[in-house]
Amino acid sequence: MTDSSLDGIDMWQSISTGAASPRTEFVYDIDSGGNSFAIRDGDYKLRLGKRASKDDWFAPAEMQQLGVVTVNASEGETGPYLFNIREDPLETVNLHGQPEYTSIERAMRRRLNELKLEEVPFPNLEDLPSGSPSTYGDYGRVWMPGWC
Repeated sequence: MTDSSLDGIDMWQSISTGAASPRTEFVYDIDSGGNSFAIRDGDYKLRLGKRASKDDWFAPAEMQQLGVVTVNASEGETGPYLFNIREDPLETVNLHGQPEYTSIERAMRRRLNELKLEEVPFPNLEDLPSGSPSTYGDYGRVWMPGWC
């Protein structure tokens, strides 16, 4: 069953049978207020703007036993970054500016600019009473969006 009014991709065959995924694109972040943008297309990930510490990658224990270590992003680093995440899952080799990747980066920037037009700005959490720490028993004394 398909419903053309839904925004999404039917992943059922991939999940239920292991068929190839119809998804080739994934949006990580579109945040004009925080100057942070990232998109994946196939094996490539493009990040523009600020790279926050939330980009730290933590190797699972079995990978750490093989010598793969945790990689920490430096707070406030700025891009652009282009990574081949299949060949470089730790995102250590920035392909930005290398001539053989120019067309890939250009296409991804074009798509990211299209997606930016659909951005929904992140709300000011202090304007949302449901985000008040008191709603959550003052847990962590941190404003929450109310939908997590």
